[in-house]
Order: sequence, then structure tokens, then C-alpha cells
Amino acid sequence: MFLVPNGCINLPHSSRYGKEVIALPDGSKVYAMQEKWGLHYSRLSITQNPSGCQPANPDTDYIFNDIINNIMVYKVKDEGLFIIDRDGYWREPRTPWTKNKPTFELLTSDMFNHPEKYAITILREYSNQWCFRNPFRSSTSLRPDILKQELEQQRMETQVQ
Repeated sequence: MFLVPNGCINLPHSSRYGKEVIALPDGSKVYAMQEKWGLHYSRLSITQNPSGCQPANPDTDYIFNDIINNIMVYKVKDEGLFIIDRDGYWREPRTPWTKNKPTFELLTSDMFNHPEKYAITILREYSNQWCFRNPFRSSTSLRPDILKQELEQQRMETQVQ
């Protein structure tokens, strides 16, 4: 019989993560994260947390709210990171970034069809990370409960405004 330590088991319902490092002109880095769960769902986020293997944190991360589409469009200029957004799906963190805050621009079909003309990067695939269940990590990101919590939080925020 083959035994695997409990900390090395990735549960079937756990998320899978991909991460891309975005180097900024000042030498600092931010991370484009993709979290996948189930057959058809994924979530993109931009974080300053290099650890990966954690769901997006609405307090500290920029989160892309379209859970079906997994394409991120961006460019890095001397002024910093520019996120090219088409429909206003990016949600800013509750705690604003004081350093490396991205700027948002509207995506046009010409930009998407000719990215080299606009010096933009279209990120479709992310480098996968091996994320095992870890008793020392604060979250194993089991779905769908976290989606219910996020939807309830958004509903509450909308009512307050």
C-alpha cells in the first residue's frame, strides 16, 4: 500500500493556480494570478503577494469579476502597469495600493486584433503551480462556498452605496 502524507494531497475540489510575474520599470513586481476550479470556472487577479496558491483577496488584490473569461490584457510603460479592460470587470481592492497601482484603459477591438501595434500583452495561459493542501496555509480555496461568500459581500456593499 502506498501512503501519501496528508499535507501533500490536493483535494479534487481544490483550486488550481497559475501565476505570471509582471516586472515593473522600478524593478518591483506584481503577479497576475489565475485560479481555476471545476471544469469551466476561473478567476484572474493582480496581487503584490508572491506566494500564489491562494484565492484572490478582495481586501488587497485587483479581481477580474468575469469568472468565465480568463484573458488578461496589459502593458508596462515607464509610468507603470496599464490594465486594458473592455467592460469594467476589474474590481479594485478595498485597501488601495500605495505603490504600483495599475492604471486602466479601455480595450478596443483593434488593440485586441493587433497587440504588437499597441505594445500590449495578451495573457491567455499562466504557468501552473503545484499547490498541495497545506495545514499552514490559511485557505485551501475549496469551492463553491467562497463564491457564495463573495456574492453576499458584493450584495452588502451595493446596498450600503
